[in-house]
Amino acid sequence: MIYRLTFTLLIVLTASRAITVSGYVRDSITEKSIPNANVYIRETGQGTASNPYGYFELNLSNGTYTLETSVIGFKTDSLEIIIDENNLELNIDLQTAMLEFSEIRVQGLFTTRLGS
Repeated sequence: MIYRLTFTLLIVLTASRAITVSGYVRDSITEKSIPNANVYIRETGQGTASNPYGYFELNLSNGTYTLETSVIGFKTDSLEIIIDENNLELNIDLQTAMLEFSEIRVQGLFTTRLGS
């Protein structure tokens, strides 16, 4: 009986082992690290932000996921990853995005004089 319980526990622990997905987020042109980039798993809603060196780390179970990486000033990157029994290390290079706005109109509502 105790052998059966030990064997069952071993199977459960092995099947639920989390695999580490880690890597660096960098600018594709300058190759400098990008801090505070959002790294998000679409299917699970799990996410993290890259540290000041552009490094991130997530723990996932086996399966196929879509990894999205985004930060202001860069195009969002989507990457399909397959998690098996090995840890996965990625280098994500983001392309800069031109932020274009239409005309901006500034209007003052009040006028005051300093020193009055």
